[in-house]
Amino acid sequence: MNSTGLHDPQEMTIKHVLTETGTAFGIGPGSHCTYASYQGNTFCVEIIGPERGEKGAIRYGLNYPLLDKRGYCTGKNLAWIYAWNSEAAAKADMLQQIKLWGANSKRTFHGKMAFGIGSGKTIDAWQAGRFTFMVNNPQPDLPTPSKMEFAEELYRNGAISGLFTDTGNVVHDTDRDGVPNERDKCPGTAPGTTVDANGCIKRDIWISVSPDHFSRTGDIAQIEVRLVGDSTENFSGKTVLLENGKEKQGKVTDSSGLVKFTVKHSDKNRASYSYRIRTERFTRTITIPVIQLEAALEKNPLTGKPYTGIIADGKTGIKIIINTTGVYKGLLMVKKPSLGTIQCNGSTAQCGTIPLTGSKQIILNYFPPAYLAKSYLKEKIIPGKETRQIVTDAINTGTYYLNSGRPPLATRVPVEFTCKYPDGRTSTFAVNILLTRPPVLLVHGFTGGRTTWGKLQTYLGGEKFDPVIDTYYSGNQGIHAQSKSLSINIKRELKRYRSMGLKGTRVDVIGHSMGGLLPEIIFRGTHVSRGISES
Repeated sequence: MNSTGLHDPQEMTIKHVLTETGTAFGIGPGSHCTYASYQGNTFCVEIIGPERGEKGAIRYGLNYPLLDKRGYCTGKNLAWIYAWNSEAAAKADMLQQIKLWGANSKRTFHGKMAFGIGSGKTIDAWQAGRFTFMVNNPQPDLPTPSKMEFAEELYRNGAISGLFTDTGNVVHDTDRDGVPNERDKCPGTAPGTTVDANGCIKRDIWISVSPDHFSRTGDIAQIEVRLVGDSTENFSGKTVLLENGKEKQGKVTDSSGLVKFTVKHSDKNRASYSYRIRTERFTRTITIPVIQLEAALEKNPLTGKPYTGIIADGKTGIKIIINTTGVYKGLLMVKKPSLGTIQCNGSTAQCGTIPLTGSKQIILNYFPPAYLAKSYLKEKIIPGKETRQIVTDAINTGTYYLNSGRPPLATRVPVEFTCKYPDGRTSTFAVNILLTRPPVLLVHGFTGGRTTWGKLQTYLGGEKFDPVIDTYYSGNQGIHAQSKSLSINIKRELKRYRSMGLKGTRVDVIGHSMGGLLPEIIFRGTHVSRGISES
């Protein structure tokens, strides 16, 4: 403590003043935009600082603008607090401001020198000890608290935070409700009580929403409305109306003055929902934004719908498309999956944290492991009509599947994401990816047939592979014609997997003798450009 009765100008002390000031208006601090509400209007709030000003001053700023239609903060800074090295430096700064901009009015503020600075009456400023306070005039289209109301909040919270003490340049506030004794018409209020400008218990309504946003159609949120005020007043049995266009709900408060409403996100095209709350003499409007955080796999060209999974062949990857509509700031944290890796920004390493910048999509790449152990394959895939048709057509032309073309077994890998918002809130969402092994095509040799690999097919099926046998030699075909038949069968199997929602670009081929030459010709030739890896 110094001789002037002021604490040293520590950064955290100043920040506490700003934080408390924000709380007085139902808003919260944050290093970025924080959603808030005042008199039924939606705002964002931003505490800026600490910044080192001239001659060693520490400066904090408070933005209090409206949100535009895109969710961006607009408007100018509303308040500044400067902490100087000495009271003389603070006074010198005030006089310099007046010299530069002129003073259009002169008055006192709690016994301190206060001025309207600038010919356009843009700023009110006053100096108290080491501190200089500046409050901008609100923009005409911003329904903010009045300039002096805001100044009062800054000052009274400065007293609560210890910037002003009971010696020197003093504010006496015995019950510590933020209202000086000289203006406190209701002394002795309990700690933590909400009071009005006269220090008396303030009658008000408190509104909370959980969760504070919608993500997908069908999501629900609970709106709680509580009447508060003098403890002697009875707030039970009061009617509270909730209105959203033509939709209206009416409820009666319980013995504690509380009612709860449940609302639902039912329109996929809505970017936000606005609700008007009316009770007694109060009317409030709250907005629940739709923040569409969701992830899906890239689209399957065969069906036009997102894939559900991928073949783990050591080469093929699949895109994860994350919709971030409505999220303009924050961090997206990517959790490492139990199998495989997620890559971003062109790196082959596991993706970690991605800043959100307002783009509508973030695209990541998931790569499964090169091999899936038998123990992982426990989930059955349910084939659709198109899959069954592909299998039926193949069987009719001589293809031999185990158990009439049973679908392959798979494992489900959840990929989780967490979005951390600037105000500390988080939301978690995920996408599930099915992983399966590639089909195994068994190719017989010269004079062989579908029975050549019968025992191996049975064995592989028992090991949870998906082995497929076709006949390639009909007695008068050349080897290139037979390799073309193999390439057609490879495309058929990849199509069969795509029809089950599984992305794949490669199959496994086992062949001997002539059957070993056919994939070699494909690999070196032009029947398929991909699909077989040489090993």
